[in-house]
Amino acid sequence: MRLSNQIIAPSEPEGWACYDIGRKKWLADRPGRSRSNYLYAIPSQDMVSIPKWINSTDPAVIAGIVQTEIETYPIEVELEPGTVYTHELIRQSGGRSLVHIVLMLREPEASGSGHFQAYFPQVAYLPPPPDSVALWREGGVWVAGHTANNRWAHFTLLGNPKSPQALAGSLMRTSAELMLKEVTTGTDSVVIWTDEDDAIDPAVFRPHFSEVAVAPRPALRKPSVDSYRIIPNSVARATQQKKKRDENIQFAFLILIMILLAAGFLAFDLRKRTKRNAEVQAELMALQPVAAEISGIQARWQALDSISTPARSPLEVLYQLSKVAGERGIRFSSFEMRDESTVIFDMQAGSMQDATAFEAKLENSKELGLYRWVFSSPRSPKGIVTRSCTGELITESTDE
Repeated sequence: MRLSNQIIAPSEPEGWACYDIGRKKWLADRPGRSRSNYLYAIPSQDMVSIPKWINSTDPAVIAGIVQTEIETYPIEVELEPGTVYTHELIRQSGGRSLVHIVLMLREPEASGSGHFQAYFPQVAYLPPPPDSVALWREGGVWVAGHTANNRWAHFTLLGNPKSPQALAGSLMRTSAELMLKEVTTGTDSVVIWTDEDDAIDPAVFRPHFSEVAVAPRPALRKPSVDSYRIIPNSVARATQQKKKRDENIQFAFLILIMILLAAGFLAFDLRKRTKRNAEVQAELMALQPVAAEISGIQARWQALDSISTPARSPLEVLYQLSKVAGERGIRFSSFEMRDESTVIFDMQAGSMQDATAFEAKLENSKELGLYRWVFSSPRSPKGIVTRSCTGELITESTDE
């Protein structure tokens, strides 16, 4: 995939502007082209940055731990069908891996319609200063980016402190915390990327950092295709819908071809098939009374079966399940009975102990002994134990 040279990114004070990578300049007016010709810089305030040490160098293990970290994040975020989080490997040491995890909290809100060519966090377009702290304004707030091993290891919003001294103190505390966590190694230099409107006295940072530099904001760069790439859920849904529409069009086209072929074949042998169709219709008409009689007999047998075995009725089974649950804090989120021989339900329990006690009591229930119960492995999202259960009617074939 060849990425575009033009970026739609946050800009002060306009809010949004277009940056041309080739010409290394912000454009006065956004060109009137389709969104698909632009890259999108996701504002840092719409992202979460999480640096984390993982006790493994196996990519599969790292990916699994990153997924768990995101799923247990305090703010609930819709994770599918897009790719709203990703991670980058910063360095490895002693069998451990330092990764930088980024999570998109909100869908892009830039004006316009359609979708951009690709979506990356704002820091993916900025060149990381070697083992330093970079400070810049974005969307009206100060953002600090921390680097390690010549890569972005973390970024955080510092907001709008009341004074430059408060900004310097906040930056120092964040840097110290990252050093204690061994995310950065002795970072003692800071570079302030600033425009004339954002001018700030570097002297306020010198009590905390030995090296302080002020420089114009660097030229934006084209990110790597696979580095920090985010796919918003809205984009993923639109892609799936387009794929489905294309598949439907192809399917309809194939059906049309098949219909035309079938029509030609039927026209070639129309007389013979017309006669045969008439014969089949006559046979079907003759069989209708027999089919109606068989259907009536079957309905009567089914009625007798429900009378003779009331314990197999859905209401009775659900009632017995409720008795087994008792006051143990068990809640049924779904219940289904298929073909009078299969019972399927989902349950939720306040603890694993309650779930285990319910399973034991169900297996020993005399009233529900007509079924063999099989439980799925427990899941515990947000501390609630969730399990699925299937009950199969015990017959001679199942006993074997």
